[in-house]
Amino acid sequence: MRFIGITGGVGAGKSEILGYLAKKPDTRVMLADEIAHELMSPGTECYDRICETFGAEDIFLPQGGLDRGKLAAGIFSLETNPRDYEEEAFARRMKKKKKTGRKRGI
Repeated sequence: MRFIGITGGVGAGKSEILGYLAKKPDTRVMLADEIAHELMSPGTECYDRICETFGAEDIFLPQGGLDRGKLAAGIFSLETNPRDYEEEAFARRMKKKKKTGRKRGI
């Protein structure tokens, strides 16, 4: 499976390119933001680790989800690098998607 990252500023045409690629046979478009939101949903390992790290802080929405603005503020006050958790969880998710996905993933 081949992975291609699409980056660019506002109005650069990322969505247009992804829409085009999504129509190609054997291609899967995976949006990092959507995967991150899945990983941080209540009941996931990532959510549990966030709760362990920030449990005493007011980063939770009334319905149990995360207030991303407050979480970001808390992350920037950490002495450890939160990317370690993120990269570990993302790598596991991509490995799982590779097993169940099509030939190519974007």
